[in-house]
Amino acid sequence: MARKNAKSTKESPSNQQEISEEEQWRIINETGLLKQMKTSPPTARVEGLEGQTPFAEEILNAMLLIAPFTFLLVMMDIVVHQQYARKAGLNVIVERLVSALPILSIFIYYTNKHRRNRRAQFLFFAMSLVVGPRLVWVVNRAAWGAVMQQVRCATELQEIN
Repeated sequence: MARKNAKSTKESPSNQQEISEEEQWRIINETGLLKQMKTSPPTARVEGLEGQTPFAEEILNAMLLIAPFTFLLVMMDIVVHQQYARKAGLNVIVERLVSALPILSIFIYYTNKHRRNRRAQFLFFAMSLVVGPRLVWVVNRAAWGAVMQQVRCATELQEIN
């Protein structure tokens, strides 16, 4: 008896008729199944979010830029220490990162967030015109002070000898 049921289920697929694709589309269109299904709009086209990115994506974009800029900062700090024949210890690098990383992160986040806003671009440009010369002055002053300190140490060593 079990064999008869197994044979009948095996034979049933062969007894079914195959419907052509055109006939399937005709039946779907006549029944209106496609019109009854609700289509949800893509997430990018939700009202009010056009041109805006979610907060998590903004953070991720900023972090993708913060990582290489932080590496560049650390590398340049090590190169400067090597230039003056000083060892760049881990505590010096960490101290530098603790002071610079928050400012660098905030700046990168806001420049990345407002890169299409003309007013923000103008504001950043004006800030760079003010801060840029100040940075050059601070760097030159610090370099001059370091050189003068090295000269003083060298002359003191010559006086001892």
